[in-house]
Amino acid sequence: MDARTPERPSSSEAESDTRASEEPWVRCADCSAEIAPVAAAISVNGAHLHEFVNPSAITFVVRCFAQAPGAVGVGERSTTWTWFPGFAWEIELCRRCAAHVGWSFHGVSVFYGLIRDRLV
Repeated sequence: MDARTPERPSSSEAESDTRASEEPWVRCADCSAEIAPVAAAISVNGAHLHEFVNPSAITFVVRCFAQAPGAVGVGERSTTWTWFPGFAWEIELCRRCAAHVGWSFHGVSVFYGLIRDRLV
C-alpha cells in the first residue's frame, strides 16, 4: 500500500482512539479520529487562524498546527496558489476516513493548516 494512501487504523490505534486521552486533540468532524493535539497549535505569520479564498472562490478558515499525526499527505506538493509564500502545500486527509482536513505546508519548516469547519 502506498504510504500516502489513508489506511484503516490498526487495532492498537483504534484502541487509543477509544480511550480518553490525557491530552486534548482536535478531531475529524466526519469520524471523530484524533487529528492534532491541541497543544500543537501555533501562530504562523502572527496568527493561529487564517482565512483564505482559493481560485474556485471557496473560502477556507484554517488553524495552524506544528504537527498533525492523524492526517496523511496525498498528491504532489505545489507552490501554485500557495497561501504562505515560500511554502509548498500538500493535501492532508484524515487517516481513518480520508476526509479532507487541510494542508501541510513545506518550506524552511513544516506546519499544518487544518480546516476549522472540518474539525471538532
